[in-house]
Amino acid sequence: MKITALEIYLAYPRKVARIAALAAITKALGSTEHPIDPVTLLERVEHYARHCKSKEKQYVPHPATWFNRGSYFDLDDDPDAWPIGPEIPVGEAWAMVVDAVRTVGRHTPGSTRTPGDVLPSFVYDAVKKIGWNKFCDMTERNRNDIKEQFRIAYERAGGQIHGRTRETIDRSRREGQDGVGQRQRDG
Repeated sequence: MKITALEIYLAYPRKVARIAALAAITKALGSTEHPIDPVTLLERVEHYARHCKSKEKQYVPHPATWFNRGSYFDLDDDPDAWPIGPEIPVGEAWAMVVDAVRTVGRHTPGSTRTPGDVLPSFVYDAVKKIGWNKFCDMTERNRNDIKEQFRIAYERAGGQIHGRTRETIDRSRREGQDGVGQRQRDG
């Protein structure tokens, strides 16, 4: 199975400047100074795409930039460079929090509904880092600051998914325990 530059581009989480991206991918695959085979490059792009699922597109670099600077080698330098976060994009998670503020309001002891009752655990974990009352006291003036704090907390919390760390998830994938298994290396 021959993997093409287009296939690698299509796996990348942001689809812009296709011609520049394809040139950068072709350059990466042809590099003699820093060689990488197409299967490994595609696997790293797919891993990076999973990492970016919870990010807003504006925070994902253009593919040509990512490939030209050799970011696909980041995992060699730091195995925790791309923690895999929750499947819900940060914008949707933010909308869930705003809706929960309307639904639940300020949580007081003895309340029948809590934010944890209406939010997925990984969204609520990010909310707890900031403090539920900050969301309840949010005004138009501080809304963007709180939203940015939430984005950062949510993306940082992405290293843990349902009690499994990224390393546990990656190990089980390598061992084929979650149905993904390792890609055939046909070259």
